[in-house]
Amino acid sequence: MDTNVIRQTKTHVEILLSENRRVWLMVPPTTHGGDDMISYIYRLIQQFQRQHGIHPNLLYLNEIHAQHLKQSFGEDFSHHSITDLLQMELIINKEITHPHVAWTHTAQRMAV
Repeated sequence: MDTNVIRQTKTHVEILLSENRRVWLMVPPTTHGGDDMISYIYRLIQQFQRQHGIHPNLLYLNEIHAQHLKQSFGEDFSHHSITDLLQMELIINKEITHPHVAWTHTAQRMAV
């Protein structure tokens, strides 16, 4: 079990996103060698925070990544609720080959 995973069942996982933010998610189909999308993104966030000392506010995905992310959160989550929970804006572009995160001073809400 990853250090960011607090507890896990066959259908759900509780993940610590930051010191004060936990989320209980449906376990999606596996991606990235057996890791689910939210765990992969969480690791990107953690790595970025270690390198730069700040939480990223942009998440770059292609349409397939975005679908996997939506599945990770389940049908009850809207695009807006996902961005609020992750504290990042989603940038979706078909040319993005791997999800990555960044920080900008003026993150803007992007339409999906």
